[in-house]
Amino acid sequence: MSAENSSDAQVSRLRDRLYQFLLGAAAGLVFSLVPLYFVWISAAEVKSIETLLIAGFAIACGIASAFWGKPFLSRLLDLLNHIPPIA
Repeated sequence: MSAENSSDAQVSRLRDRLYQFLLGAAAGLVFSLVPLYFVWISAAEVKSIETLLIAGFAIACGIASAFWGKPFLSRLLDLLNHIPPIA
């Protein structure tokens, strides 16, 4: 029975890490798209290097969020709150 509890705990930790990764990747994606909103006029001007940089930043934020957890996410969301509104 101890093995079942250990397995359940591992699954729970893995689920929490995956959840943190997805939240961090989503926040990183939003964080990287907000400044580019001012640069891009239309989607036709998007270059592949810009797409790769956005995806890389989102994945890096996801990995950092999975590693450091809620403190990293709170700092990232604080940075998002300090971006001036788009009018």
